[in-house]
Amino acid sequence: MIHRLAAKQFRGIRDQGLTLGRCNLLIGPNGGGKSNILDAIRFLQGVGNGFTVRDILDGKPEGATQRKWDGLRGGAAEALWRGALRAETGPDSWLPGLPLESFAIYVASSDNDSDGYIIAVNPDHAAVVYEQAFRRGKGFVTETEPEPHDLIMARLWRGTTGQPPQWPFSTMAPLLPRIAEAPPAKSAAARELSAVCRTIASDLADVQFLDLDVKCLRAYTHPSHQTLGDRGENFAAVALRLAESGVLKPWLSELLPDGVRDVRPFTTDLGEVMFGIEETNGAHVSARSLSDGTLRFTALATALMAPTRPGLLLVEEIENGLHPSRLRLVVEMLLAAAEERGQIIATTHSPALLAHWPRDRHEDVLVVTRSEQDGGTKVVPLPEMPGYDEGLAHRRLDELQIEGWTASPV
Repeated sequence: MIHRLAAKQFRGIRDQGLTLGRCNLLIGPNGGGKSNILDAIRFLQGVGNGFTVRDILDGKPEGATQRKWDGLRGGAAEALWRGALRAETGPDSWLPGLPLESFAIYVASSDNDSDGYIIAVNPDHAAVVYEQAFRRGKGFVTETEPEPHDLIMARLWRGTTGQPPQWPFSTMAPLLPRIAEAPPAKSAAARELSAVCRTIASDLADVQFLDLDVKCLRAYTHPSHQTLGDRGENFAAVALRLAESGVLKPWLSELLPDGVRDVRPFTTDLGEVMFGIEETNGAHVSARSLSDGTLRFTALATALMAPTRPGLLLVEEIENGLHPSRLRLVVEMLLAAAEERGQIIATTHSPALLAHWPRDRHEDVLVVTRSEQDGGTKVVPLPEMPGYDEGLAHRRLDELQIEGWTASPV
């Protein structure tokens, strides 16, 4: 679970950190920077997957054993902060020094920052310029200015005195997954370091960006598939298996005006399945005839409740395709799924969804807007927004959003 996330000089983020819980909503104006936050998480996912810096930023084609990786929006050319650059120094910084023309991302999985990871990258050279991983006092740290530029020196960090072991690495790819995947070492310290890096890399990679495509939701798939793809691949197989446990039908019955008698597949002669439902009047309706909204809702419910759901699920504009009156169900599903396990981050522009968000969970709503000082992305927990108490004394949250309160620079 990500407890703390921060970035410097990354895309539209000048210098910003945020604290996350089990379930967070990101709200704010178009262009405020919600996608920048998701891009930072996606960069870390690429690190966990073992990709090179160039592949993380610009993309990686599909291979025999590897799915296609689309890279970040804008690629390496637009990964760096668009404003004036300056080196980061000083005791308050979570970096010992951020070189010019580089960005950095920091993530911590505990509330006391004892477990975490930092990486700084020069996107023009597609090179790592600084990296540190730490977990309960163990880990590694690199030098801050690699010289020559194609090599970086990493040293074991174990919180003890004495000269620690150190090794040279290429700057083309993050060290974390390479240490994690290294052959078993002879020394106990090196084996311990590999175990620490495996844990951190696995956590970073355990992320899904749900970007549903209704064409995938209407497709036939083999029933043996157990994992829902980012765009909804394998939806029928995963949803129908989940329906057997009885968890989908109640949600669908609340979504559809006339309810649902059962969830039933359409099956080809080759055994492939397509999602379908049986209506209360006995009609059997396939995914081809179900509305886009019904399919998107069912796929979202499947993603949230599937046993194979990753540790972190991210959904942009979670309200897409759904009637405002049904967004209450989305809120209930989000909170119930996060309570059970894992972590969920969703973005929304919907006042109707906010109208159903519980008042006692307002601290989990993060307003993402622009800073008045430098124009960079600014993240403010909803209760800390200027005028929060006064505004909610006279207006509902959805009314305040419609009036533009959450879109103002901070």
